[in-house]
Amino acid sequence: MMTLHIGEWIVLLMIMAMPIYSFWESDKTKRAVIAGHKTKLRMYQETMVYLWLPTVTLLALVLMQVVRISDIGLYWRSSMANWIGACLVICLFVYLVLGVYKTKNNGPNNEELRNAMKTHNWMMPASRCELTWFTFGVSMSAGICEELLFRGFLLSVFSDYIGLFASLISSSFLFGLCHIYQGWLNAIRTGIYGLVFGGIYIITDSLLIVIILHAMIDIYGGMIGYLVNQSSIDNAKLHITKSDTKATAP
Repeated sequence: MMTLHIGEWIVLLMIMAMPIYSFWESDKTKRAVIAGHKTKLRMYQETMVYLWLPTVTLLALVLMQVVRISDIGLYWRSSMANWIGACLVICLFVYLVLGVYKTKNNGPNNEELRNAMKTHNWMMPASRCELTWFTFGVSMSAGICEELLFRGFLLSVFSDYIGLFASLISSSFLFGLCHIYQGWLNAIRTGIYGLVFGGIYIITDSLLIVIILHAMIDIYGGMIGYLVNQSSIDNAKLHITKSDTKATAP
């Protein structure tokens, strides 16, 4: 039997409810966005509320000193492990910037990316406004909230009772289920990402590293989605222009 503070039980139950809510609402939200009954901005805002509700509750427990900051990995010791993590952040940043640059300059030939995005393109930003909300709203929130909840809190709570490895598996499984709205394949892929993030957290000994990595990857995904959508729009406009030119030709 786990001995937890009532506040910790509340956070735990809220985390357990997240995949249930995601499973229950995913198809409804997808249909609403595709049909035009709900804007992507509204969906992004709802996602942020969904992420921050349990996170604010957890942070309240930190302020009440029920949960220590060190318990959820929010520290920097300037250790070798920390600096290895910092180097990893820099390397990933360079890699992602190059990926965005390559995608931007390869706009008309993004058929492979378009096919890869088919299952979740409905949620990808297609305008600058949507990209701004996705970047500074959804991606930043996901990096902060999901890491605090699924790595920081769950690993801290579960590891004392079922061990670190089982905690990592369990938290990653829940993390993947929370992304069921992207389709089962992407939910499984996200669960694997959860394992990787958890492993990096354990190795680098700082959740701050993983928060930054997570946010960067999500921001990258949004930017790639935006660029692919923009290239599709540009191709459609070009096709219409050519059709109009042919129609008016003598």
